Amino acid sequence: IEGESNEGWTISANIADANFTASFSNEDSIESLENEKKHLIRLSELHIDYNPENSAGQIIEAKYGLSNLNLFYNFSTSFLDSKHELILASILVEEAPKSEILSAEMILKNIDKENLKENAYNTYSTWFQLLISFATGEPIGEIYRVETSLNGDIEKKVEYWPGRRNLRKGGGIAVFQQPHMHLFIEQCASKVTWNIFAEKGLGSALRWYIQSFETNVEPVEFILLCTVLETLNKHHLLN
Repeated sequence: IEGESNEGWTISANIADANFTASFSNEDSIESLENEKKHLIRLSELHIDYNPENSAGQIIEAKYGLSNLNLFYNFSTSFLDSKHELILASILVEEAPKSEILSAEMILKNIDKENLKENAYNTYSTWFQLLISFATGEPIGEIYRVETSLNGDIEKKVEYWPGRRNLRKGGGIAVFQQPHMHLFIEQCASKVTWNIFAEKGLGSALRWYIQSFETNVEPVEFILLCTVLETLNKHHLLN
């Protein structure tokens, strides 16, 4: 599906389920129910370009809506030589159930306006999500992504919703209690670099460990956890 809104935004999406129907409360009349069904379509890969007339430039901010992450504190910290900022903020006031409900937002932004360079925020977002899952022992889901880029003095905003995805079942070992999780992320943020996570393999080790949440074989989970801990400890001692 492709089209344009009344505001001039360009929109594209795929139909995820042509047979999708929704249930309504008993207060809805039969007539309103039938009318509503005509307009209900489940979409995936929803892409909204708020400034189609502008060309994309360097990404200066990326927001990610996350599920299955209950924060005790909203906090921020810097990374990549203090030229970029990570912000984690709770969305829900009450504790969210372990499902695909939006519960927190993660923001990566450039704070060095004099030195705009292309950074793979999606890659760094994945690494931070893996670190959080490692700390909490819970898989995290990504619900949406909003990117703002700058081309000269012109901003461009693009929003992306991949659609419903099944959250990984199971869980791991909570390495840190929730009240201390923000301290762990703040201490690790400066180590989230391409060299450590990509070239030296910490990102892969974390991913393998998170994937082990789906297995009931505890020795496998324990071995992968030890691999991550040893890698973290090694880089902590070296730096």
